[in-house]
Amino acid sequence: TAENNAPLLGSKIRSVLNFDHIVVAIHSDAARSLLPYVTDLDVHCQWVSQWRFSSLASALFRNHVLLSRSLTVSNPHHSSYQKSDCLQHMFAMSAELRSRVQAASASCFPDLMAHQAIFMDGHLYHSAYLPWGNARRLADTPWMNFSEARLPSIGSCDQEAIVQALRAPWTYAWCLGCDDATSLYVLQNMISARPFVAKQWVQLATFMARSTQAADGLLVAQTCLALALRLRKCDGNLDANLADWGGDLNDLQSAFAKWGVALGLSGSELQAMEVATLHNRQLAEIAIRAAFSLVPAFESGERLKTALSDLALRSLLDTVTTCAVR
Repeated sequence: TAENNAPLLGSKIRSVLNFDHIVVAIHSDAARSLLPYVTDLDVHCQWVSQWRFSSLASALFRNHVLLSRSLTVSNPHHSSYQKSDCLQHMFAMSAELRSRVQAASASCFPDLMAHQAIFMDGHLYHSAYLPWGNARRLADTPWMNFSEARLPSIGSCDQEAIVQALRAPWTYAWCLGCDDATSLYVLQNMISARPFVAKQWVQLATFMARSTQAADGLLVAQTCLALALRLRKCDGNLDANLADWGGDLNDLQSAFAKWGVALGLSGSELQAMEVATLHNRQLAEIAIRAAFSLVPAFESGERLKTALSDLALRSLLDTVTTCAVR
């Protein structure tokens, strides 16, 4: 399978947490605990049965969920399939699995997909193919019997680096353990790759409002928030509950308040702000370009610029302008 995380820890074989299912080989003795996929879980999101499989594998067979870099898979096209409220359903599955083990072992089922990146052990990881245990051959662990693996007997995973990273204090939810420069770099890359994801623009608005050195910077943050609201409207969610944005919106309101600017969070106030902010397309474009003109400066002195292409920016502005007049 293909993956981008480093380090390799001196080997082409790593023990990992949270992996893609395009190619999976299963030991015959482990199959009884993992198969078949429970596809009844996939009514709303077709990743849930895979999440259950991955979670069970990592908990029951830690140190033996192995990734080989010697195999490369090409997957040039994804078909469409159901992906509604995936995090909600995947986290519910994690909670169900945690309920079946002792409290000390609950850490073996971490919720990962809410976090786009995690900085730990001096390396930046995405939320897949994370280090988990130490790669071992079954022959080197004679006490391990795959056919007898059971949830009630698994030990604690508290010592795993990812578990400790998830428990540590963090500033930005999309980049755990990251400093400001890394957080901005990751977020700019997330938006550049997927510019139509509304929540990411809310997160950028929060970052811009927190980090601005002048009140004028709030205009950039406000434009990012207006874009998020408009994208949500374009998806038909204008009247949807913004509870999933609650923490981000409260942080944004606090950041505005530090400059003596009141940001109303009621539905009518947000809608009025959105319409007023995006009324002038040219000003909106200037504000978006300003957000991407910031170049993160890392402690090493390295500066990495992330660009939102002109084509992506035009497409984004065309979309939010068009759906405003529907």
